Amino acid sequence: MDSTKTLLIMIFFIIFGIVFIATGLFFMSDGYLKKLSQSVEDVKKSRHLVKAGKLCGSVSMGIGAFTVFCGIIAKFFPSVFPFFALLYVIILIISFSLIIFSLKMK
Repeated sequence: MDSTKTLLIMIFFIIFGIVFIATGLFFMSDGYLKKLSQSVEDVKKSRHLVKAGKLCGSVSMGIGAFTVFCGIIAKFFPSVFPFFALLYVIILIISFSLIIFSLKMK
């Protein structure tokens, strides 16, 4: 790959990774979880929403860290980047599917 392209890929991956991490931190913040639990009257649903918020925050932070890692791999090891890009997409699909299924189950 061209050096400019790999630099742009690295920058985008790092920026989006930081956004994922910031979103995860927001989802796991006490203020957000408190608002989430107060939005429902039922105690059982409230606990379920708090667990879902923590789950989404944890997954978002993990995806963010892996996104930053893939950005660094893209710059310094461009020959193995296609493998990590495929792995990245697979991890995204699996993690988002697990979140959706866990939120549907009660």
